[in-house]
Amino acid sequence: MISLFKILKGNKSLGHNLSDIFPREMFWDMNMDDLSLEKDSDLIIQRVLSRSMHNSEYLEKLEKLYSNSEISAIALQSSEIRGNEDIEFIAERYQLKPEQFKKYISNLSLYA
Repeated sequence: MISLFKILKGNKSLGHNLSDIFPREMFWDMNMDDLSLEKDSDLIIQRVLSRSMHNSEYLEKLEKLYSNSEISAIALQSSEIRGNEDIEFIAERYQLKPEQFKKYISNLSLYA
C-alpha cells in the first residue's frame, strides 16, 4: 500500500492526507480523505488531470504518487479530460498525441 508518509518532496513529506496534497476544490463532491491511493487511483488521476488548470505543481505531486505510465494510461481512457487546450497540455507533458484522447476534437479550428 502506498503511504503518503513515503511520498516525499526532498526531505519533507507532502502530507498525511490527500487533502494535504491537493486542493479540496478538486474533490468538492466527496470526502477526499476517504479515498484510497490504490483503489481510487483512476478517480484521483482523472480528477487532478482534468482540474489541474495547467498548474505543474499539481502534476508533479501526482507524479510522486503514480508512475507516468499509469497516469498516461488513465488519461487516455478518461472521458473527464476535456478541451483541446487542456488535452494538448497533458499530451505534451506525457509524450502522448492529443488525437489519442477520447474528448479531443481534431480540426477544431474548422468550426471557429
